[in-house]
Amino acid sequence: MTAPSMNAQPVTLRRPGLWTLAELDAHLCEDSKTTTTARPNGRPRTANATWWPAVATCPGSSSACRADCYAVTIESFRHEVRRAAERRRQDWDRELAAGNGAALAAALMRRSRDRQVDLGVTRPTFRVAASGDWWSAALVDAWREAAAQVDADDAERLTVWGYSRSYGAGRDYLRRLLDPDTGLPPKGWTYYLSSDPSMLRRTVNALRGDAYHALPVAMMAESADEGRRLLEKVRRLAGNDPRRALVCPVDADDMPRTVQVRGTYRGACSACRACLPKRSTTAPDIVFPIH
Repeated sequence: MTAPSMNAQPVTLRRPGLWTLAELDAHLCEDSKTTTTARPNGRPRTANATWWPAVATCPGSSSACRADCYAVTIESFRHEVRRAAERRRQDWDRELAAGNGAALAAALMRRSRDRQVDLGVTRPTFRVAASGDWWSAALVDAWREAAAQVDADDAERLTVWGYSRSYGAGRDYLRRLLDPDTGLPPKGWTYYLSSDPSMLRRTVNALRGDAYHALPVAMMAESADEGRRLLEKVRRLAGNDPRRALVCPVDADDMPRTVQVRGTYRGACSACRACLPKRSTTAPDIVFPIH
């Protein structure tokens, strides 16, 4: 995947359970690829993603993804981004310990949704963990509870999506987000099992089990063809039916990060929407060619 641009202003939540709009905004990041509304120069007009510390919040990361992680690259030369991410992690740990995690997650999703709607967006979206991943059971439980709260709002439906490697022995946090009966994430959400050639066995084992069988797979690969081949292999070894597979048009250099649609500018994800369909059961497997 390609690197987002984001605001990286310092943040520290001063009062647990009570947040100003500025404090919430500082926990959100702008991403030219995921934004639902942008300026003609490609700059996002609103923030619709979260950014947590790279690697430090990724218990399921592989050596391959750490070597090619855009977030690691950004945090290595933009120290203000790294410091802001670390402060957000500290805030989350404190809020979770105080029992305020679900309230914070819901407040962030509502703040992003409302800002998008105010700017004329009719299908607001939210990207969980543009950097980072699920690092604790309490964090996942908080976002699952928050998802139900936000879905119950009398407001425009928020479409949420993300990619996770927090699955498998010793790192199995993602399953807590899923319905134990259907294997699906909360209503309005799509979540991917993220994978690469170094962790095919872990992905196959996850798809064979009861928890993750319904999820699509996002495959990092050296090329689109290799990615499609690996996805076919994973599905075959897991005993799954073949799933439609697409290549990210941005990472394949077939689409710019920001596009113009009917006179308005938006991020490629908002225009493509393959990874954030109306129903998660229709989400395709996806290939992210490594640059």
